[in-house]
Amino acid sequence: MYLQFGTRIRRIARMPATPAPLRCPAFSKVLQLWRWWRQVANSVVLGLVLLGVVSSPHASETVALAVKVSAGDGAPIAGALVALVPPGGALEKTRHGVSDQEGRFEISVPAGTYAVTATSPGRREVYVPGVKVPSSDGSELGIVMRPGGRLIRGELVSSRGEPLRGAQVAFGRVSEQDGDLFMAAVTGNRFEITLSDGDYVAAALVSGGPLLTKSVRVEENTVELVLRPEPRPTPAPDAVTTWIKEHIIPLRTIAAGTDFADLLPFGRIVGDARVVSLGEATHGTREFFQMKHRLVEFMVEELGFTLFGIEANLTEARVVNEYVLHGRGDPAVALKGLYFWTWDTEEVLEMLRWMRRYNARVPIERQVRFFGFDMQEPQMAFDRLRDYLRQVSPTLAREMDANVSPIVQLRTRKPSSPTVRADIDRSLRRIDQSMLNDRKAYVEHSTNITYADARQDLDVLRQFLDMVSSERMDALNARDSAMASNVLSTLERYPEARAALWAHNGHIANAPFAGGAVTSMGMHLRRALGAQTVAVGFVFRHGAFQAYDGTPERRGLVAFSVEQTPAATLTEALASANSPIAVVDLRTLPRDGPVARWFADPQTTRQAGAVFAPTDNSILPERFAQSYDALVFIESTTRARANP
Repeated sequence: MYLQFGTRIRRIARMPATPAPLRCPAFSKVLQLWRWWRQVANSVVLGLVLLGVVSSPHASETVALAVKVSAGDGAPIAGALVALVPPGGALEKTRHGVSDQEGRFEISVPAGTYAVTATSPGRREVYVPGVKVPSSDGSELGIVMRPGGRLIRGELVSSRGEPLRGAQVAFGRVSEQDGDLFMAAVTGNRFEITLSDGDYVAAALVSGGPLLTKSVRVEENTVELVLRPEPRPTPAPDAVTTWIKEHIIPLRTIAAGTDFADLLPFGRIVGDARVVSLGEATHGTREFFQMKHRLVEFMVEELGFTLFGIEANLTEARVVNEYVLHGRGDPAVALKGLYFWTWDTEEVLEMLRWMRRYNARVPIERQVRFFGFDMQEPQMAFDRLRDYLRQVSPTLAREMDANVSPIVQLRTRKPSSPTVRADIDRSLRRIDQSMLNDRKAYVEHSTNITYADARQDLDVLRQFLDMVSSERMDALNARDSAMASNVLSTLERYPEARAALWAHNGHIANAPFAGGAVTSMGMHLRRALGAQTVAVGFVFRHGAFQAYDGTPERRGLVAFSVEQTPAATLTEALASANSPIAVVDLRTLPRDGPVARWFADPQTTRQAGAVFAPTDNSILPERFAQSYDALVFIESTTRARANP
């Protein structure tokens, strides 16, 4: 999925059976450019790829595209950087060049459909999607560039601060488009580009050398950047593999309902933590789901955990909780009601059924509750809050119908005007203030539980409004912040409870994602709870998983398979211990020496989100000692099994 250059947000909501606007974590729905750049540093083709300049063509036959770049008055623009970006934004197939004195540019590429971009000093960038090469009539493509934009300039330096020359620099816009990649002019180790306001990922690639990335928000007259390389992932030295063999904790099975003896060391990793977050490198791996079921079973039965939270809508998850606590309803129907196809699997359904069996045989104080902490769907939260207000404050219920109801239309678009958002926000604030000021009266007309539920429904609506009213990076930050807030508010409702959380690695990590631009849910929780949190990442070496097809064919939810590769430096090192299922406590790493340095540097594993394409190699670097307290390693995986 990540062997792509587009930075578009995947609108999984518009795919069949997936109605919400943001259905997967950032690892698949945004910043594909950033992730592509990060992984190419470890690709075997790094020495051959220089931002689309390669020594040999990718097809035996090529055709020419003629481009003319001009100003609004028709005057030619010389020196414009023009790029042809193929579908999916595959970097190694991107071609670019510079317009001449007549504003013309001609380049030979394999026949197909491309996005064409152009940049020029003092002019707004241009993005033209869907350009067919060759054109039906053989005419040249005309690009008109208007004055405007903001100047971004900077320098490339080595890790020692020395000038870094011979690089190509590009800026990928964080957007819903495919191929909006813009080239910067480079002289020596200096670069310049003019861009419109917005969020971008700046990236530079040095032939045979390091990869540089940085998240950039263009909003000032001049943005000065310094792009500096991170250490490149390297195969684990002997000291590292020796340490892994001495410290890895082999696990006997991924199957729940078995003896817990091999999980006792995991219990020591958990310690007294109040929140344990279980990640996943893909949203569609059967063994990840089964292993998490087993760990949750262990934490509930042996460690006294009584809350289970998942990356799903908070209000809708209450329906699942009704089954888990009281046996009400059909668990399969409740699971589908979460909207998330990622969780609508045999593995998750079996975990729900285990929760119900467990709750049926233990005292109420030991029963486990199911909750969601996401906030991407407003409909049920709106309905539940309005129904509550009809009981306790009919006037506010009527105001919800009059002023707040447009919020349910914002699932796939932003507010049509500032007035729409302002009206919704104003009414939600009035409801909030009324519920706070008259809490006693509200509870007297309902119950403590229904009042607390209504408060959280109100939070979901305000969080959702904030997210859909924000620009892309802000929306991502708003979502992870809201998810953490919903976890914390649930913990406040159950002050003695310990919680196990389930989400993608990107959300549970103790480090930012998207080039450092997005503060993860895990970081918010760590700041609020400190050492009371434990983040457990899940990684795999090879195998299958399910995901939405990210190719132009858009085949829907399908199975993908990836092979083991030395490029995945971390998982290859873990595999050296010959333990196909294992846990590693990263908090026991030495503080200095070669082992500490290797884990402190970016190393690579396979990661995928809800969208994947066969051309993606999904090998991504991460500072694992910073991101996670422990890792679960599963060598070989299979596809999660979707429910009928």
